[in-house]
Amino acid sequence: MFNERETILDFVKSQGPVLPIQVAKKMNSNTMFAGAILSELIANKLIKISYAKVGGSPVYYVNGQEEKLSILYDHLPGKEKEAYNLLKNNKVLLDEQQEPSIRFALSQIRDFSAPFIVNLKNNNIKAWRWHLISEEQAVQIIKDFFKEQ
Repeated sequence: MFNERETILDFVKSQGPVLPIQVAKKMNSNTMFAGAILSELIANKLIKISYAKVGGSPVYYVNGQEEKLSILYDHLPGKEKEAYNLLKNNKVLLDEQQEPSIRFALSQIRDFSAPFIVNLKNNNIKAWRWHLISEEQAVQIIKDFFKEQ
């Protein structure tokens, strides 16, 4: 079992993000066995799992492969794609400025959006940041935006 874990971990590191069926093929096994080992690797915080799914299956990846999660884009529903594009292009979105369907979609694309609160003039403002920028960068973008107004 130890050898299989190492083989799967190496496979995810080199090929990730991957689907369970790809892992099963690599191991000449079935998806149930592959899923059990993937679950163990997640529990040990050696790999991560996506929220979005490809045909009902999440993808598995390691730190540093977050940019490659864009492979999930084609599998997002319409409003989620719209929210993805809006957030990717703007890097930061103020929650109160979004229409309700976009707000909801942002909460559904957790692989790509991260909510955070920024305090401006004793006012807590909810915002969303693109997953590839830090919260510090996002706060600075918002502060710069409000300085310009």
